[in-house]
Amino acid sequence: MKSIFKPCFKLICLSCLLLLAGCDDDKQVGDKVAQQQPVLARHQDRFGRYDSIGNLGGKPVSIPGGVVFTWVRYIGDPGDFDSSKQAQKYQRPPITYQLPIEGFDFQYRLTDGAVKTRREQTEEDYLRDNETLIPVGKPFPWGYTIVYNIVDPHQPLNFNKAFTDTQEAKKEVWHFEYFEQPQKVHGLTFFKANNGIDPSTNQPWQDNIAGPD
Repeated sequence: MKSIFKPCFKLICLSCLLLLAGCDDDKQVGDKVAQQQPVLARHQDRFGRYDSIGNLGGKPVSIPGGVVFTWVRYIGDPGDFDSSKQAQKYQRPPITYQLPIEGFDFQYRLTDGAVKTRREQTEEDYLRDNETLIPVGKPFPWGYTIVYNIVDPHQPLNFNKAFTDTQEAKKEVWHFEYFEQPQKVHGLTFFKANNGIDPSTNQPWQDNIAGPD
């Protein structure tokens, strides 16, 4: 009986040693692979501005410096006007390509799709259009876009429904009614609130880029 037990015991011990050695090798291989993973560099532009980075819709993104209109908001960031103690104690995790972005905004030119970037020619064009086009009532060729990472299931599913809901809300709260104009502007369908008349004064809307018309 003893003669059978000893070889079996040695065989079990040897198997355990081989298993442990294999696990250690796997760990070392895993560590090497992790070390060999390329680290995505954060790009800088000619002014030294770093790109805004993060994860948008499951993909790492890098937004060129000077493009974001205000700032990039990451999921978990407190609101802009949140003065609670919890918001004051909030510490954002390190910004990496894995940190999920909640949203950001940018401006672009409708005529050619050029994105407005601070300290670049597009910013000069934007300021010049502000000074020369708006005062004389000419169409302002710049759009404003907000990009969201999270889709709210309670929000409208498409732009047409969103616009319809906006029209109804304006009628209810502001007594606005939007009329489609016969001529398109920069290839886009153009609507005027109350056909261009401010209902509070019965006069044409003032030239105001942020006006509700």
